[in-house]
Amino acid sequence: NTEAIVKSEMKDIGITLTEYPRAANVIFGPTGVPGGDFDIAEFAEITSGDPGAWYDVWRCGGASNYTGYCSAKASKLMAAGNAELDPTKRAADFQAADKLMAPGVPVFPFYQRPVPLVYKSGISGMVNNPSTVGPFWNIEDWKWKS
Repeated sequence: NTEAIVKSEMKDIGITLTEYPRAANVIFGPTGVPGGDFDIAEFAEITSGDPGAWYDVWRCGGASNYTGYCSAKASKLMAAGNAELDPTKRAADFQAADKLMAPGVPVFPFYQRPVPLVYKSGISGMVNNPSTVGPFWNIEDWKWKS
């Protein structure tokens, strides 16, 4: 669906997109997206929701850095954030890295997959998790309402 929408909208502004369908093992094989053989690519990035999970996607030379984006300062800040135990300082490191990367915008996130959370109204403390970890990530906070 996304391809059809984007193709139509690009055509409206004079840009023609040519489909180049390939099997998943080719797209994500060494000669596909990981090898940089693309102009535009759409694929899912699935992480834990923690900013540290993006380290290898955004750092210089990261294993999942398919765009080749590199900011030595941002990489250093993300490495510091990954090593930081103080949550406030850790958040500050990742926010500073984010600020450095924002002007370059190497990737456009289009959407987040919806994850429905269904539960009885007698339970409090359930909070949806943006990752694929599932609904039990904060089970220690669940309580029966009195």
